[in-house]
Amino acid sequence: MLQPEAILTRYGDDWLQSGLLGISDEYFKSSAEWSSLEFNKLTAGLTNRNYLFSLADKKFVLRIAADNSTALSLDRIGEYRIHQYAAEAGLVSPILFRHENDDFWLREYIVGEELNQQALTASVLLSVSAAFDTLHADQSLQNVQQLDLLSKASAYWRMIDSSGSSVNGEADFQPLRAQITELLQCAFESPKLALCHLDPTLNNWIKTENGLQLLDWEYAALANPLLDYAAFMQGAELDRQQQDQLLQGLVYSDQDWQLAQKQMQALSLLWYKAQRLISAEEFKQQCQALIKY
Repeated sequence: MLQPEAILTRYGDDWLQSGLLGISDEYFKSSAEWSSLEFNKLTAGLTNRNYLFSLADKKFVLRIAADNSTALSLDRIGEYRIHQYAAEAGLVSPILFRHENDDFWLREYIVGEELNQQALTASVLLSVSAAFDTLHADQSLQNVQQLDLLSKASAYWRMIDSSGSSVNGEADFQPLRAQITELLQCAFESPKLALCHLDPTLNNWIKTENGLQLLDWEYAALANPLLDYAAFMQGAELDRQQQDQLLQGLVYSDQDWQLAQKQMQALSLLWYKAQRLISAEEFKQQCQALIKY
């Protein structure tokens, strides 16, 4: 497993010489060696490891990719392309350095506060909707994969199976698998596709002096925009009034909105079980409740 100190020792001089950190060689020559820098692990993020370090009154984040990126069916090349596009749109700070194998990335630290439920005022929800509008409006980005719900689900099922939870008597997931597959195969009435984040949970939003920033684009893909709204609504546990504020001005059918909520909830449950963050019994109960809903 990669460690931040080793990465910095190997690539630190390259970063300075390239000028991408915006710090001159003269400053570094009069400062401490790379080995003396302190790394603080950031708690946010369930997939990757993120470390904060400071240099010349600037703060940077070193993100080390998860060891199970392949198992989770993550496209790091596509993520990088989308992240840089989102940066051009003002939705996030750009990647400054990208390892050739995408094992780690470097970007500037975004100064601000994570969104939380107490911060979800009407104006903040309007800002979230505006960020989604910016993201969903431009169709110019090329070579972006379309979300394949069944492929994602299959990857998660393989991880669940490999954990042994479906063969050791904790729960029989086979009946659920067919029902969840049927749900994920359902098509929307509206065929609209747009670039979607697909993981806009509260901890991925940073409220800054210049507006909201949206982090972690590893699940982004072309998809129905309602999926972003559904994912945000579920992760933020919005009440009915807040839902109405979030969706204000958005044109959609009730059938599509219900489908978006169900599909994102199903995908979320599979992800949590694949990552072993919920028990087999809890997974089974929530899936059954979702299918009956």
